[in-house]
Amino acid sequence: QDKTRSERTHEEKSKLYQEYEQKRVTLQRSLNRSITKSKPYFDAKEYAEYELQVNIL
Repeated sequence: QDKTRSERTHEEKSKLYQEYEQKRVTLQRSLNRSITKSKPYFDAKEYAEYELQVNIL
């Protein structure tokens, strides 16, 4: 009985994982262009913040 319950729980969790993984892949594909285009901005922002901290100290 415990084994059956454990197997059922595992099956449910596995199914949820597969659904979320598919959703992640779909989002990654659809947002990849936006991520690629915005990366230089965030890199420059990080560098500017670093330079500001170095100059303040």
